[in-house]
Amino acid sequence: MATVWREGVMVCKGREVRLRPAPEIALGDDPTLSRLVWDTDPHLFAHLFGNDRGLWDRLFRAEWAADQGLHRAADTIVATAGDGAVLGLVNAFAGPEVDARAEASFGRYMASLDPVAAAALAEAAGQMAWLFPPVPDDALLIFNIVVAEDARGLGLGAALLRAAEAVARRKGLAALHLDVEVSNPAVGFYQRHGFRPVVETRLAGPGTGTVPPHYRMILPLTG
Repeated sequence: MATVWREGVMVCKGREVRLRPAPEIALGDDPTLSRLVWDTDPHLFAHLFGNDRGLWDRLFRAEWAADQGLHRAADTIVATAGDGAVLGLVNAFAGPEVDARAEASFGRYMASLDPVAAAALAEAAGQMAWLFPPVPDDALLIFNIVVAEDARGLGLGAALLRAAEAVARRKGLAALHLDVEVSNPAVGFYQRHGFRPVVETRLAGPGTGTVPPHYRMILPLTG
């Protein structure tokens, strides 16, 4: 059966999926959203947070409700099944906002940790400058995009990319940017949707060997 989209609803193989503004989603005690975000770049999250997913769950909850930051609900579109189960998400914002958002998020992280953990995170965060190139003012950065494993093959990843493109066009932006591990199978998916790698980057410094090189990939928007 073909996948059909109508008014934000996808029907495929008898399954209905909705794209919803994330502020409509109540986190409750469900860690699904924070775990999906972790899975977008697990080696990097493990490097930053010592592979402590419980810590990340706690930090993510503060991020979700924040007025400024990298993982705000206000910047996120969530795909849900008919029963409300979370199947995927896309989180994106414009290039001029990146630095202020990162500063706000890491400021909250540091304030919530003990001095030893905060110092370790500060060192890891400093190394990230080598991994993520600047984002131009006329581009939308797709900071996170992910589909739950049991929802893959439905066309949901393409739908989330289209949702991000719609955001970029509403903002009058000229391109989509994203960063992805070079070994991630998603690289091929992004290439099939018009993205091209423009630079390969890697973390610099001791103890960074567990984080693979990344591509910055770009999709120019035309028409």
